[in-house]
Amino acid sequence: LDEELKTKVDSLVTSITAESQKEFTLSLGGDQEDLQHVTDVVVNKDGIFITVGDEQVKVTDKLPTTDLDFTNARVLRLVDNKFLPVNHYVGGEGLRITSGNLEQIIVTSKVNEPFTDVKEDAWHHQYVEEIFNYGFTQGTTATTYSPNNAITRAEFAAMIARAFELTAKDDQVTFEDVKGKWYQDE
Repeated sequence: LDEELKTKVDSLVTSITAESQKEFTLSLGGDQEDLQHVTDVVVNKDGIFITVGDEQVKVTDKLPTTDLDFTNARVLRLVDNKFLPVNHYVGGEGLRITSGNLEQIIVTSKVNEPFTDVKEDAWHHQYVEEIFNYGFTQGTTATTYSPNNAITRAEFAAMIARAFELTAKDDQVTFEDVKGKWYQDE
């Protein structure tokens, strides 16, 4: 391994902080030119690995949590008291984070969706739970999902925007009919 590359990758990791035994925050920062070359972050029982170009560099083998199952994990980011999705995949090797924004990533175990109107034996239960854990959808209330309702254009646009990590800021919103609505940023 090129020692210069290892030093560069180590300098990109600004923090790895344990929030609990089942959750930690990972944040990359620093030189934007170097960050552009980061293609993914892999987290598994063997440690945290960052891929720069086509070379994978081991950042740490000491994980900040001990009870997290990386094959059953989810990755989110807390922004303005809202959990936003971070692009990632879960597979045999563990967790692969492919987001373009690697700041303040929260890695935690998946949770059971809280919706009382999505029965466990319903054909769509697993799908609702997956997109809830990925942060693409939040439900119609804190405890309901309304799975039989027609989906609106705003709901569909919000799910797509969350899936691709696309958000606008207040000064970027050009459509007057969405200003101030729950779906404005998406």
